[in-house]
Amino acid sequence: YQQDFDVPSGNVKWARLYTGVWASGNSPGWINISFCNGTGCTDHDAYVTTSYAGGYNTEDDGYYVACGYGNYWYYWNVTDIVNSGTTNNATVTTSGFDIGDVSAAVLIVVYEDGGKYYWVNQGYVYLGTGDTTCGCRKADSTTTFSGTMDTTANATLWTGYFVGEPHPEDDIL
Repeated sequence: YQQDFDVPSGNVKWARLYTGVWASGNSPGWINISFCNGTGCTDHDAYVTTSYAGGYNTEDDGYYVACGYGNYWYYWNVTDIVNSGTTNNATVTTSGFDIGDVSAAVLIVVYEDGGKYYWVNQGYVYLGTGDTTCGCRKADSTTTFSGTMDTTANATLWTGYFVGEPHPEDDIL
């Protein structure tokens, strides 16, 4: 799986690369990422398993697991290697999983841009009402952002939804 990212010019303050992997069932395996920034590439390999509960996630890397279904949502801190004002790209491969399909690669970059403020909350909540057999699923979820903002200003909420089931009652937002 390969994805290009056009990164605007600016002073990069924070950047994470996220990738989703469908592994099927409870199979563990390797997520292998090559991140290229126009001047070179950096490789990053991570072993993931569904028995992991997220307790050792750090600012540098970590992952979340969906209820034993074999969906992994992996993140990697690329703040120091992303280049602004150019195209960066990521290639994600997997090995060792029962299936190991990559469902997405997403780059989120926060950069200085004249008075705009950003809050990023990361995590993985299995949202859905269609599958009642999964004990960790939730029909809704709330997140809180720390910090203050001018309440007369506009705000935009973005959410990433990398896997789901085609149930009409499972609408996002």
